[in-house]
Amino acid sequence: DLAHPYSFTTLIQLKDIICANQNLFVPRLPAMVAKDLKSFYKQLNRLNGIRNQVMHPVREEPPTEQDFEFVREMHHTLATPLWR
Repeated sequence: DLAHPYSFTTLIQLKDIICANQNLFVPRLPAMVAKDLKSFYKQLNRLNGIRNQVMHPVREEPPTEQDFEFVREMHHTLATPLWR
């Protein structure tokens, strides 16, 4: 639903929200994510970089196959059924 406020939230803003409210998110995040939040924050930064590369291309460098695989892994890691 585009009217939902999170429709206008960037990945970095979501990272900041989770970071500032870890006590609320940790019990609900997928267990694999919750046990290593520092790594998860780095992954969100990388995901944001890939998103920016696709949505705001400055150079003629398309995302790599490794970028594509990373996005696929993040999608699987954050799948809704894994949330507690």
